[in-house]
Amino acid sequence: QGPAQARMPTVFSIAPMGYSLILIGLVNGRIANELWAIATVDTLTGVRTRRAFIDEARRALSPDGTSVLMMLDLDRFKQVNDRYGHASGDRVLQRFARLLRETCPEGAAVGRYGGEEFCLLVERATPEAGLALAQRLCDTARATAFGLAVPDVTVTVSIGVATAAGGATLEELRIAAGRRLY
Repeated sequence: QGPAQARMPTVFSIAPMGYSLILIGLVNGRIANELWAIATVDTLTGVRTRRAFIDEARRALSPDGTSVLMMLDLDRFKQVNDRYGHASGDRVLQRFARLLRETCPEGAAVGRYGGEEFCLLVERATPEAGLALAQRLCDTARATAFGLAVPDVTVTVSIGVATAAGGATLEELRIAAGRRLY
């Protein structure tokens, strides 16, 4: 029996452990990707979660003070849930999130801040461009069919807009946009 033949039992006993380690690595990678998606993407609307939006917006905030932050709130949303049920409310949230993604400029960060409140950061935008986008979002929401049972229901949105003049922080912008929202 030569040296290669003497090592064969060792190789055959170690091979399953190697395969197992590879399989565990693949499964762990898949689980890590799924957990990352759960933590960063709102499962109902498909936009970023509040935390993921804040993280991205902090990184994307233009240092030259040309970012626009918007806080958006669906008007009388509680009445939609109360009158038509939560399934209808969910459809409104989903459709509104899609409307945001379709209407906003490419590269804009969109997130669900909580409940029926959304947030939006547009980099390198003038205050005028921010206000024009806000108006376009209001007009588009008013003209959109949200799939409610009664055709006379119109979903509207209120928007607070803040611009990053003077190098404002994200928190300062959020406070200003929130104040203007209400």
